Amino acid sequence: MPSAQEPVITVVGSANLDLFLRTQKLPAAGETVVARQLTRSFGGKGANQAVAIARLGGKVRMACRVGGDDSGQQLIDNFAAQGVDTSLVKPSPECSSGSAFVTVDHEGENTIVIHPGANERLFPADLEAAEADIGNSAVIVTQLEIPIPTVVKAAEIAKKWRVPFILNPAPAPAEDISEILKKTDVLCPNRTEAERLSGRGVLDVDSAFRAGRELRNRGIPYIVITLGAEGAVLIAEDQQEHFRAPAVEVRDTTGAGDAFVGAFAFFFASGESISSAVRLACIAAAISVSKEGTQAGLPTLEEVKELAERV
Repeated sequence: MPSAQEPVITVVGSANLDLFLRTQKLPAAGETVVARQLTRSFGGKGANQAVAIARLGGKVRMACRVGGDDSGQQLIDNFAAQGVDTSLVKPSPECSSGSAFVTVDHEGENTIVIHPGANERLFPADLEAAEADIGNSAVIVTQLEIPIPTVVKAAEIAKKWRVPFILNPAPAPAEDISEILKKTDVLCPNRTEAERLSGRGVLDVDSAFRAGRELRNRGIPYIVITLGAEGAVLIAEDQQEHFRAPAVEVRDTTGAGDAFVGAFAFFFASGESISSAVRLACIAAAISVSKEGTQAGLPTLEEVKELAERV
């Protein structure tokens, strides 16, 4: 496994201050349930993935927008405390920071409602102004909680500077992202996102392989589909592999996908084979669901090493 001295990874994405409600069950439509616990925590897919990389010992730079409210400064302070480079974190004084409202039941399942806030103010011009820094990255990672034109710009910079581009197409896109997919080196959706993009149902490993082959036919070199407790599948030109997730006691599935993507980017940028990077990312995600909290549950490199030796 790699040491903690790694090239810089740039994450272009969202940052939120999230509100968590712990309930016995998730509410059905029109139903009111009582929360037994209320907490606030740092989140946003981009921020989670950046912190996941930092927690593993990677050097990571976050490019995002935060609001001009108290939450914005708290987000910046949290990045700094976690070891994430904040040189490309910019304030938008005219609006509030992004927020997510997460309900988690006793089995660890969740529902999430997002208020984008300042995340919608991350524009292509922000990336153009920092192109040299972003272009000198080992890997560029993005998601879809920021404006699509900004994701397109990130992909264009990656292509221009010949930097591997990892797209986590989350949340599942309602609009056409074919322009981004053409420039993507590694597409990393969950089963819902893979269904939306491929037009094929993803119910099990075999159907995930079929969806992955459909996506790869669009010219994307590597497809990595995450399947929750079933692990993940990798589809490439000359390989098709299924990686099982280690069995753990599930406490909170929130942020598991971000733990996977961040860990995959870290190990991929560190020189691991893509198969090894997927395997280790499955282990990192398993560790994350065994803990409560999104960023609080992200594993260290030592934790991943320890579990990797036992499975």
